[in-house]
Amino acid sequence: MNVTMTARLFNADKIREGEVAGITVEFPTTKEAMQEALRKIGVDGIRCREVFLIEHDSNLSGFCHCINQNDPLDELNYLCRLLSDMTDTELATFRAVVEYGAHNGSAADLINLALNVEHYDFYIGVDNDKELGHIYADEMEDIEIPEDVRPYFDFEAYGRKVREEDKGCFVNDGYLIRSGVEFKERYHGPKDIPPEHRVFEYPKLNIRERMAAYSELSGRASQRSKPAPEPGREDR
Repeated sequence: MNVTMTARLFNADKIREGEVAGITVEFPTTKEAMQEALRKIGVDGIRCREVFLIEHDSNLSGFCHCINQNDPLDELNYLCRLLSDMTDTELATFRAVVEYGAHNGSAADLINLALNVEHYDFYIGVDNDKELGHIYADEMEDIEIPEDVRPYFDFEAYGRKVREEDKGCFVNDGYLIRSGVEFKERYHGPKDIPPEHRVFEYPKLNIRERMAAYSELSGRASQRSKPAPEPGREDR
């Protein structure tokens, strides 16, 4: 599945000045597309450098509410790339873990989950103890039940016992359990993002544009450094 995400990208400096400058961007994206988006909202790396994102949405439901407005753009791009490389079963497992409430505090947490999805097993469609009991007894042959006992065997109670012992849970129309594979923190920050997935880069300005930007900054600094007029003194 090609997982995509959209968000509204805003110029934080202009917001502080009372001016709204925003644009919708889609991930995954490219450096060229990101530079064009930054240019359109006035982020040039000289006069304006800060951005933030809100209103995240994706064609893969269930995880956008975990993303913070200050999560780096490169992380969102990398996350979409990782999710797009997953199988349908891995995506279902990813969503189930997020719904369960683990590894979902930020884009960095979601990246670590995507890199460790094999730490969990997710049985799609198994949503009650009785069905779970049948799976463990019949398919996994976890217990031997004599044929004359089967009509009276409490599969629901057995499934509940298995779930409690394994610390599993029903979530997102399935049964989630740790697989036994160790969860390793493989992502520690933007420096761990492969270069081909890094897209945040300020627009490339020509000499005239750079000079204009520095001139404007100099003018702002000059205005701020002017002394305030003395109270009660008239201009002459």
